[in-house]
Amino acid sequence: MTPRQLEWLCLLRWQRGVVAVLLLLWAGLAAADGVTSVLRSRAPCVMPAGSYAEYQQRALQQWQTDDAAAKTAGLRLRPQSELLPALWTAAEYTERNQPAGLVCERLTYLSDGLEVVAFFWHPQAPPAKGKWPLLVFNRGGLGETFKLRPNTWFGFYSYVRAGFAVLATQYRGNDGGAGQESPGDGDVRDVLNLFPLAKELGGVDLDRAVMLGFSRGGYVTLRALAAGAPVRAAAVLGAPRSLARIAPAAPEMSKAVPTPLLVLHGGADGSVPPTEALEIWRQQLAGAQLHIFDDDSHGLTFSQRERDEEILAWFARYGVM
Repeated sequence: MTPRQLEWLCLLRWQRGVVAVLLLLWAGLAAADGVTSVLRSRAPCVMPAGSYAEYQQRALQQWQTDDAAAKTAGLRLRPQSELLPALWTAAEYTERNQPAGLVCERLTYLSDGLEVVAFFWHPQAPPAKGKWPLLVFNRGGLGETFKLRPNTWFGFYSYVRAGFAVLATQYRGNDGGAGQESPGDGDVRDVLNLFPLAKELGGVDLDRAVMLGFSRGGYVTLRALAAGAPVRAAAVLGAPRSLARIAPAAPEMSKAVPTPLLVLHGGADGSVPPTEALEIWRQQLAGAQLHIFDDDSHGLTFSQRERDEEILAWFARYGVM
């Protein structure tokens, strides 16, 4: 090795030593301030393949399931002949399933020390000024069958196009996440731990946060609000007050939550009785609004345009847009 090469080697080692010391110093300061990183990984979503015909077929299959559940509950769902006109058109499907200017990211983050999977949808362009308002979405269902996918609700097209960043957890134990699924308990903490995650993601205004929950996620939303989730307003769709069928130990929601609440429900919901929506609304007394959609399903398939418009209007009412 020449003297010149030895000089460069010493300089390189010195630079690496300085970087290592700085990193240790930063970590020590962060620990002293009680700052712990929640974000563990962040990568672009892999969008699933699919066609408009497959979308229609899935909707028809879901209608059959919803219709059977409605009949069992003594309710009447709108006829199948009205379903296809209520769905998104082929052009709308294409735009929503592969939207330009919208970004989907798959994340892992820490919740109770477990690495849990989440999704983050947001506009591609940075906000014109300030930051994006945050919409926390709480999914329904149990297990892998009903897990979030990159194009869930078509990538939350309506909400991201309106200027929201949408953040949603898979709940622990799903989609490769650590731990075991914990309905009515761990899932609530997984949602609450999205807020420190949002701080790390950047571009998100936590002072303009709202929450939306579907089915089981509606129950989780109520529990998270009762635990002090820092949101201005919330909406629940097809929400039960109890998870007795899947988690007998989970407490029934029998008290008002300290957050303005929009309660939406299908009048022919055979999965969660519409009376549940009425009871949730009654518990709120003031600060709540109820809309039961006549003869519609658990997910308000026949009223999806009105559903999204009403939710966005409710959030705008509380100054997030």
